[in-house]
Order: sequence, then C-alpha cells, then structure tokens
Amino acid sequence: MKSKNQKAKSQERNAELPPKTEEGRVERSERLRNLDTMGMPAGQQKKSTQSGLDGLPGVDNDALPAIHDDRLGSKTFVPNVALELYEIAAQQGDAQAQYSLGLCYHYGEGTLKDPFSAFKWFGQAAEGGHAEAQYSVGVYHQQGIGTEQNSENAFKWFEKAAIQNQAKAQHELGESFYHGRGVEKNPAMAKKWINKSYVNGNKRASESWDNYELWKY
Repeated sequence: MKSKNQKAKSQERNAELPPKTEEGRVERSERLRNLDTMGMPAGQQKKSTQSGLDGLPGVDNDALPAIHDDRLGSKTFVPNVALELYEIAAQQGDAQAQYSLGLCYHYGEGTLKDPFSAFKWFGQAAEGGHAEAQYSVGVYHQQGIGTEQNSENAFKWFEKAAIQNQAKAQHELGESFYHGRGVEKNPAMAKKWINKSYVNGNKRASESWDNYELWKY
C-alpha cells in the first residue's frame, strides 16, 4: 500500500513527462530540443586541462572539457528531468540524445558517474554518425575509460570524426600520425590534419604545429 507521500511523488513524476501518445511524443521532442539549448550546471566547468591527449583528466575529475558541449554553464539544466527525457529519445535511436545521455553518465548529472554506461551511449551515438560522440569514443579508447585502452580503435574513431570536420578529432588524428599511435608514423599526414584542426579553430593545433616543426614536411 503506497503512502500519501509516495502517491504524491508518483503523481508529480508522471506529471513531468507527457503521455505516450503522438502528441506526447512531439511534446517530449520539443522539451528535449529545449534542454539541448540549456546546459549543465556552471559548477561542472571548474578546471582547465593541460594540453595534449595525455593531459586530459580522468573520468573522476570534475570536468572533461574535451568532450563537453555548449550546454555547460547554464543554471537552468534540470539533471533528473533531462536524464529521463534523454533516455526516452536515446532508446528510440536519437543520436543527439544518446550523446547527451553519455554526457550525463560521464559527468554524473542526474545519476552516478558511470564510465561504462557513458561509453555505451557515446558508442551508439557514434555509430549513428554523431561527430562529437565519435571523438568522445576515441578519447575513451585512447585513455582506457569505460573500455580497454586501444590506440587502433581510438585512431579509427578520431578519423571518422575528423572527416566530419570535428576540430579536436582532427588534432588528435594528426597527433596519432605524428607519434604513431594506432597507425604508422606519417609526419606529412600529421601536418595535413593538424593544419585542418587549426583552420577549424582549435588553438592547440598551433602548439603542435610549432613544437613538431610541421612546416618542414
């Protein structure tokens, strides 16, 4: 027998999500789009990171700016509601929702931090062609977060995202070619991709360009 408090909480929860009708589906989609323009709490963006892939903080740190999105910094993000809405859309195959759900598990927003679940949802979004998710999967493979460390798989996903003009992935792809991570060393290819990353606005690319003297190749 449910107590009055339990019934009230159940009614309140049911009131948050539209019914499972066509009209409700449209309303959920609209609310999901609105959430993607809001963001995670400002407290998540606390620390800057060192340059270079090896300098990225681990999953237990407060933030991983390399894979955050523009929602960060908003004070209107409601983690529990967002998590439920993302789960609904993610289960229906929405790549953006899958990526956002991965971020929730990565940061511990509306749920406990869970790198394995984050990797799962990043992976599904990546398979659906989501460039940011492809880059995130590359980072997870390169760092061994939520999966075994695998430079070859990291290279594969960096390449997929880089082809879609994801600037950070282009930089990491160039780094992979320069250092021979998951691929044979190829300074000329490193030059190509790091230059593309710089053109697309990634400031770290200029550091690599200078440090490796890529103009020589």
